[in-house]
Amino acid sequence: MKKEKEAFKGKLKFRTAGAFHKFDLDGDSRFESLIADKQDGQDFIHIHDWKGERIFSGKLEAMGLNSWLYRISIRKFAKDSKVLILYFYEGETEYLEYRANVRLYFLTLESNNLSTLALNKGPVIWDEYEDFKDHYHQRRYKIGLYDYNKDGIKEIAVHYHLSNWVYFYKSPGKWIEL
Repeated sequence: MKKEKEAFKGKLKFRTAGAFHKFDLDGDSRFESLIADKQDGQDFIHIHDWKGERIFSGKLEAMGLNSWLYRISIRKFAKDSKVLILYFYEGETEYLEYRANVRLYFLTLESNNLSTLALNKGPVIWDEYEDFKDHYHQRRYKIGLYDYNKDGIKEIAVHYHLSNWVYFYKSPGKWIEL
């Protein structure tokens, strides 16, 4: 049994990938490709340059079954910088309680330079919960980009009812929550 475990260590057993989605991320009139990939139950996102060579990979952390990247929004947050807001359904868990979440990831591109790509785990923006006592709720959070401090760099704001979270950009490639 031990030899069998060693034989499979590091080998990919199951892999499925979605379609290539093409965007001109860096403004050079050549299209880069983005692909969501599932490898042995783990979720990844990959960016390929215009020649088809992989230039970035990042892991998306699932919480349960049926996780998938279902939406991407490309937003300009500074003069030559963009953020790809990734909407990732983390999956669902169900034992005594049911829980499902959607989490944002921020994939940042500074100064239209593909070598600066950086991935940050963001907030939960949708939450569904049911417990064994029949308590049930769904919460959908709203997001937007605003320049609160008037410095020319937009912040990402997430809010639900009276709760607010603001993410400020800290170079290189980091978003911090206030």
